Amino acid sequence: MNTDYNLGSNSRMTDSLERDLLAQAIEDQFQPHPLRALGQLVDRVTALAAAIRAKTTVFDREMI
Repeated sequence: MNTDYNLGSNSRMTDSLERDLLAQAIEDQFQPHPLRALGQLVDRVTALAAAIRAKTTVFDREMI
């Protein structure tokens, strides 16, 4: 479906076109986004590692 529409200020969409655009927008909303999900996973793992690091005490060898 071509999504590049050049509409001027006096242009009007037909009901059919408006329905098609709305249906496509709703369908796209529920498409899986694997790279976005991977990025969220990396963010969560990084936050978890930072939280663990903040609670962990590192001892120097000379102190043991």
